[in-house]
Amino acid sequence: ITQNVRRMYAVSKGKADVDLSPCPLNSCVEHLLAMFATELEKKKLQIKYDFEKHRGIAVVVDQVSFNNQV
Repeated sequence: ITQNVRRMYAVSKGKADVDLSPCPLNSCVEHLLAMFATELEKKKLQIKYDFEKHRGIAVVVDQVSFNNQV
């Protein structure tokens, strides 16, 4: 974790480059659902998302920043 924080800090200060690469949108949504699963369950909320409809769609992100800030 410390390594990722240092990298994000370096990027924010312009001392490191952002490494952009495509990430499947469905993977991003799965990551978010996993992160918020406990909170959603506590509040009895559901998020409906059509994984089949969005198959093959990617977003361009810096994986380290994305995974640590989302």
